[in-house]
Amino acid sequence: MIGSSLSCQRHGISDKDSVLADFDNKQVEHYGQKAYFFIKDGRYQVTISYDDNTDTYPIKYTFGHFSLQQYLVATEQGKLQVLPFAWDSRNKAEGGQRWYHNYSHELINNLFTHPYTKVEFITQDLNVHRNTASKYLNQLVEIGLLSKHKLGKDNYYLSSEFYELLSN
Repeated sequence: MIGSSLSCQRHGISDKDSVLADFDNKQVEHYGQKAYFFIKDGRYQVTISYDDNTDTYPIKYTFGHFSLQQYLVATEQGKLQVLPFAWDSRNKAEGGQRWYHNYSHELINNLFTHPYTKVEFITQDLNVHRNTASKYLNQLVEIGLLSKHKLGKDNYYLSSEFYELLSN
């Protein structure tokens, strides 16, 4: 774990000690994509709806920086997916204690396919300009989700928490 302010849950099972978000039958929506967060039989769960597709998943893992907690669900055997919504765990007076929509699923998938990425990977996967990709990655560095490393002429963006999760 990097620094004392990170709250990555490396042991997998999300429970009342690791989940910071409000799962008390909360519904959020962003451009037609809906999420319903709830607890059933003592397990944290989410129902995601988009267009005519609706799926319900138990929350498997929590991870992230202090102010940003994200959730992973198992969509298939051996395949984890980051939810499109994250929890802002800051106190309410600072604008926190709320659900909000993440970056595009393409960016999230890129970040969690490998424990590192670089601007070129983002430009290819998201079909965005280099400046936009760099801005996304540097914002994630600022909040502590990624760290930036220069190697030769390229910058690599490392998700140390994800790397640790994969190596344990």
